[in-house]
Amino acid sequence: MDCGYNLRGLPPAGRCPECGALIPDSVAASTDVDEAAAEVIAEAEKRRRLFAAVAASTHYPIDAVMFVHAAQSVAARDARRGGKGRHVTARDICAALRKYAQWYFNDKAEALDLLAEWKIGSSEDVGRIIYGMVAAGVLSTSPDDSQADFDGLFVLARLFDDAPT
Repeated sequence: MDCGYNLRGLPPAGRCPECGALIPDSVAASTDVDEAAAEVIAEAEKRRRLFAAVAASTHYPIDAVMFVHAAQSVAARDARRGGKGRHVTARDICAALRKYAQWYFNDKAEALDLLAEWKIGSSEDVGRIIYGMVAAGVLSTSPDDSQADFDGLFVLARLFDDAPT
C-alpha cells in the first residue's frame, strides 16, 4: 500500500505484487492523497489568481506581489514571536523584506537585480503593493495605518546597507 508500486492494469480484487496490500485499500489511500493534493493545488491557483489581480491593479509583476506578501507574512510572524501581537507597521514590513530577500536570493547582488526587475525600487513600491492587497481584501489595516507610512524607509540601492551580512 505504501510501497508506491504502479497498480494500473492489475485486477481490482488482487494484491500488490510488491508489498501484498489489497489493491482496493491501496486505491482508496491513493485517492485520499490525490484529493488532498488537488485541494492544495486548487488553493494555490486561487491565491495566484488573487495575486494576479493585485498585480494588474498595481502594475507590478505577480512575482513582486507574491514576494511582498511573503515578506509581510515574515513581519507578522516576527511580530507574534516578539509579543507585539498581530499589528505590523510599514517599518516592520520593510525590515522583513530585507530579511526575506537575504534568505530567498542567492546573494545580495541577485536580490537587487531581481527586485529591480520586479519594479521594487523603494519602500514606496512596497507600500503600493501592500495597499493593493488591502484593496483586494488580502490584507487589512488599522485606522492608524497609511500608505504614506512607507515613504522614505528605503531605496533599493541601499536596502542592505545596514543589514548584517
